[in-house]
Amino acid sequence: MPGGYSYWPGGPAGREGFWGPTTSTLDWCEENYVISNYVAEFWNSSSNLIFIGLALFGIKTLNDIHATETRHYLSFWSLIVVAIGSMLFHGTMWYNAQMMDELPMIYNGCIMLYSGLQLFPSSSSATSSKKRVILSLLFTSYSAAVTGIYLSYKDPHFLAASHGILTGSLALLLPFQIANFSKRYVELSATRANGLWRLYTYTIGSYLVGFGVWSIDNNFCNVLREIRANLGTPLGFLFEFHVWWHLFAAMGGYGCITCLVYLRMLALGRKDVVLSWKWQGALPLLESTLKRD
Repeated sequence: MPGGYSYWPGGPAGREGFWGPTTSTLDWCEENYVISNYVAEFWNSSSNLIFIGLALFGIKTLNDIHATETRHYLSFWSLIVVAIGSMLFHGTMWYNAQMMDELPMIYNGCIMLYSGLQLFPSSSSATSSKKRVILSLLFTSYSAAVTGIYLSYKDPHFLAASHGILTGSLALLLPFQIANFSKRYVELSATRANGLWRLYTYTIGSYLVGFGVWSIDNNFCNVLREIRANLGTPLGFLFEFHVWWHLFAAMGGYGCITCLVYLRMLALGRKDVVLSWKWQGALPLLESTLKRD
């Protein structure tokens, strides 16, 4: 996780460690308790630090550009909650920890989709308030329904579909909103649209690459385990494909939230907020051209 579901039939390879037998409904390709007796899937667990690092960087960016709306902070903080749950899940392979990983994914997706539907100022405060209430009720109800059904039936296919609805909706909503921005703010769009489309491509591309390596990890686990066994440590780590999934999913999540924040800032008339790219284009960054005390 975040965002992955495995139906690997081989079961947990490795041995039983500090946290006892596996009680989760899912297991992954990394052998359990191979690196440490205290962490079931060491690499899958520790790689969630990438999510936490990027989310904290995003929160710092919000402070730097004075983006004060709560929804943006909730997007990044909920990503951290997902990552912590994922660390616990991969670290223990307990069912309760699995729920701490998977259910917050739904809540994070709802927060981000809410943000994507609240980008442009409404014509009146009454309209804005009404829309805010309706969307809040809609996503709260969706989260509650998914939580109740999943806890009752424990079907990972259901959660995968529920999360897929949110992810797919975001993937379709973002280009629509970028095009909407270009129509609403023609003059501003002339200098900002290319950056927005590049940011969207970065986000979707990261998720697609991540999904590709995640699929290989699930479908060719025996091959990957054999390669890792032959290479040994540390080179075998390169074939822990679930770790690569975490990397690219973290980049995609960070990119998506950054795109939503950038669109919102521009819609609010924040022309001082600009998009730049760091580390040879590996990391998008929002900056303000205004000097503040």
